[in-house]
Amino acid sequence: NGLDCVGNSIVVRNSTINNSFYRGMLWSTTYLAPSCSLTFVGNTVSQNNRQGLYINCTEGYALVDNNQILNNGWDGLYAGNCNGDVSITNNFISSNYRGLYLSCGCRATSTGLVSGNVIVDNYAGQSVGSWPNDNGNYMGNIGSGAGIEISGQDMDYTIEHNLIFNNGAYATYAGVYINGLQMGEITESEIELL
Repeated sequence: NGLDCVGNSIVVRNSTINNSFYRGMLWSTTYLAPSCSLTFVGNTVSQNNRQGLYINCTEGYALVDNNQILNNGWDGLYAGNCNGDVSITNNFISSNYRGLYLSCGCRATSTGLVSGNVIVDNYAGQSVGSWPNDNGNYMGNIGSGAGIEISGQDMDYTIEHNLIFNNGAYATYAGVYINGLQMGEITESEIELL
């Protein structure tokens, strides 16, 4: 990974993270340090072999705002196991395998917001290289959900005021793919269905 931060709070501003063999950045809370926070603002994350930004926020808070997330081999931004508060706002997410992947919610007391993002020109093709990936991480449905894939149960994300267009998929659901039992709401987003 280009930058790893596990069990600590971190602020990353106005930085460039690119050309990592695995992820551009991994940020994760732990049961020993559950109240960590991530502030990830004004960065460019590009051309990493796997996810551009990988968030595992079991508790705590993550703010991902005003970033350029481009040309990453897997997800531009992956947020999984997020029981903490996660805000993904005002980002330009383009030319990744999949733009944004939200996974495994279980968010009984926390909130998630995806707002003001432009998610464009991502393509969920037939192959993403070696899969399943390291440490058993789940890549989701290969060939689906190029713009946003939401996969999990009882997720409580509000998705609003996003532009999601010109995404392609080898299989199905190029714009938004929802695979779960219950979710928050999607409002006032422009979604181009191809």
